[in-house]
Amino acid sequence: MHGNHPPQISFFEAMGVWAWIMVPLALITLYFIIKRTIDVLHDREKTVSECYRELHTVLFWGSLTAVFGLLGQIMGLWNAIFTIIRATDINPQIVMKGFRISFYPTIFGLITLVVAAIAWYGLTIVLRKRKGADA
Repeated sequence: MHGNHPPQISFFEAMGVWAWIMVPLALITLYFIIKRTIDVLHDREKTVSECYRELHTVLFWGSLTAVFGLLGQIMGLWNAIFTIIRATDINPQIVMKGFRISFYPTIFGLITLVVAAIAWYGLTIVLRKRKGADA
């Protein structure tokens, strides 16, 4: 270690308890992306309207992950504000580091939502083409 710099913590360590909630939600989102992709591309037993209805699970789980990310950031900022209020001597670098870390759950949640939205949009395009071919 060089100088007085604190050791770097990983992205997931910085997310704290929220990682235990958000990583499983992101994995559930990934599961539904894969499942709905297989349904849309290979399962001809399901109608196009059934596939459309089931496709919304991808957006639901991605959105839920993003909401938990925002909640994690808000609670982190809330705790930081109370800590700052109680502190007698405030180091601006430590405060800014805390604020930066508070964005980690939000970033993770929004990345999950973006991936889910891209998958959802791509699969809806495939379903539109399939609907036109089935007509």
